[in-house]
Amino acid sequence: MSYQSINPFNGELVKSFEEQTDQELGKAITTAADCFETWRKLSFPERAAIVSKAAAMMRGRAEEFARPVTLEMGKLFAESLGEVALCADILDYYATHAERFLAPAQLNPDSGEAVVESSPLGVLFGVQPWNFPYYQLARFAGPNLMAGNVVMVKHSGTVLEDADLDKTLTWALWAKMNNMVQCCIAGKRFIVAEALADRFLGKFKAAMEALKPGDPMDPGTTLGPLATEGALGQLVKQVDEAVAHGATLVLGGQRVDRPGAFMQPTILTDIQPDNPAYREEFFGPVALFFRVQDEEATTPLAPFSLERRSPGGRDVQLEILFCGVCHSDV
Repeated sequence: MSYQSINPFNGELVKSFEEQTDQELGKAITTAADCFETWRKLSFPERAAIVSKAAAMMRGRAEEFARPVTLEMGKLFAESLGEVALCADILDYYATHAERFLAPAQLNPDSGEAVVESSPLGVLFGVQPWNFPYYQLARFAGPNLMAGNVVMVKHSGTVLEDADLDKTLTWALWAKMNNMVQCCIAGKRFIVAEALADRFLGKFKAAMEALKPGDPMDPGTTLGPLATEGALGQLVKQVDEAVAHGATLVLGGQRVDRPGAFMQPTILTDIQPDNPAYREEFFGPVALFFRVQDEEATTPLAPFSLERRSPGGRDVQLEILFCGVCHSDV
């Protein structure tokens, strides 16, 4: 059976991939092990020259690298370009600093002598999320390659009364919509002091309504599709369940009436503790809005566990913490 990559903007097939056989996997592991025996013996400057070259290639071919991300998962093209640039910086960072980070450290025990040294481990296998295809690889591969390892990879707020409301709204919208909210640290819920709640909600709703769905390759697009039809269906189902359990739908709640896996920007309020939405993560453009009397009243809302659903059902719990103007799962 082949694995298919579908463009969520237009439903077209991007490419099909045959599943790897056991023999092909075995050959890849052997190749990686052989490579490790050579790579581990290279000096830090020799490794750095190769890793830095990879960074330079990413910068020099940024649009070429960014394009398949947008085509395969619907990430806005400007964000795809930003991810490529970030990854180049990550690779350069470890190429520059790894030797210092991993330098032997002399200890001073009460008796005898002691030193801490770092040695390569071997071939490391990483299962990385799909939502930041290059970043997830760079942060794993960069430091480990510079440490002498070889890697193999498989896919896989609080707003208070003294807040500057306009500035808060700008960052709240970015926190909510970055990477089409398919991001573990995207803003999932907004907790706003009662004195500001109505004004914040009105302006936030207007900003969400102004998002423009379209081709993620188009710089004028501000609302891209979700990565898959399955992800969209799961999100619509979660919103329907939240409303059925008493939540108020302020905005959106359905798929956009156009081709592609587009979800309407959505805002839910009046979410009580017995509502599934109170503890679930919405991996898409759905904002959960909570109003509280004061800062102390935010305590019952965090920290606690969020349940993330995949199209096949619940699969993971995430501890959440306050982060900036929203509180996000970390």
